[in-house]
Amino acid sequence: MATTCTECNRSFASDNDLYQHHLNTLHKCHHCGSIPSSRDGAKQHMRTHKIHNCTLCTRGFFLARSLQQHMEMSSHVKKQRKRKPKSKRTIQPVASVIYLRNNQSQSTFVTEVEKYPTFETFLKQEVYPAQSHLTKCNEIVDYLMRFLQHNTSYDVAKVVKGGSMGKGTSIKKKNDIDIAVFLNDYKSIKDLQRNMKTVLADLKEHLLHDANWAKKIKFTRFTSHSIQFQLKCHPDDELHDVDLLPAVDVLRAGSERSVYRQMETMGEHERSFMSVCLGPLQTEFVKTRPPRVKDLIRLVKHWKRTEDVDELVSYSIELIVIKECETPGKLENFDLKAGFTYVLQKIAAIDTMVIECPECYDVSKYGGLPNDKVIIMDPANPYKNTADRIRKVDKIKEKARNTIKALK
Repeated sequence: MATTCTECNRSFASDNDLYQHHLNTLHKCHHCGSIPSSRDGAKQHMRTHKIHNCTLCTRGFFLARSLQQHMEMSSHVKKQRKRKPKSKRTIQPVASVIYLRNNQSQSTFVTEVEKYPTFETFLKQEVYPAQSHLTKCNEIVDYLMRFLQHNTSYDVAKVVKGGSMGKGTSIKKKNDIDIAVFLNDYKSIKDLQRNMKTVLADLKEHLLHDANWAKKIKFTRFTSHSIQFQLKCHPDDELHDVDLLPAVDVLRAGSERSVYRQMETMGEHERSFMSVCLGPLQTEFVKTRPPRVKDLIRLVKHWKRTEDVDELVSYSIELIVIKECETPGKLENFDLKAGFTYVLQKIAAIDTMVIECPECYDVSKYGGLPNDKVIIMDPANPYKNTADRIRKVDKIKEKARNTIKALK
């Protein structure tokens, strides 16, 4: 279960801490978004979700800690002991022990790459999405965008595709898709924010009651500013994660600088709504990069997926690669292996990473750099550090170092 609050973006050490936060502060279920009338009602409601299930009986629990306590019952401890067959202890030869120790940190990514003669071949065979899949997925997403433009009860100004698919950096199998729906019905972000629950409920209703979309999408949950669902574009694809994000076109009436000045007096929660409205700037920043840069982005994204580096989000990877490719004297006319190794060397020192966007804005005019472990500023938003949720810095550094070592 996620341990980040979707309302205030705070991160918690365990699902129990997140549970206590929602129970005592918001009286809201962080699994489905329901808001019972009282704290006791919220507590009783959350217990109806069986997220963690016992493998020895039929019981299920909302919290991992509750399952652990349940498994420590004397009757279950006895069952677990019975299920473990007794076997004679075997002593491994010294050579085997040394081999296992030396290969525990073997990079999954490198194991895959070594099957191919070059990085170029690996990219084409294992990383690029199949063209037929990509074409089909784009057709379905574009059709969904037209549906949202013309078949809801709202006056829709425009619908913008973002995420990996909108930026042109998607890889094989599962990808993220952001669809921002800009509404004329609301003149300010505060106006939309006040009506957000109604807007989200209405958009979900339109999708799930349309004969075309009801069978194609699988609703996941509401957040404070989006509907999250999954969409299958091709029979051989995994389900793609989609965020449907209502927005106001704040740039239609003013410049980026004027919007940034408005954000100066906003709280963190309100700025998160404004960040959605600036989404098209993020998409355009990545989308316009050369194909070679996008190839390198795809490789690093595939590394993140195979090495289970979840805290390093895709947008941060895109910004790291773009920064290194556009710094004079760094990566110019690079080959993929050299470029990939160079970027991983930077990630291996991620605790010292500070990426600013001076060509987009002067961050000192908007509160300065945040006090986070890793700083990768959003070129579209001077108040947003895209790496603000990174906590396991040592894990990321170790994964990068292991891959670099295995590539030599």
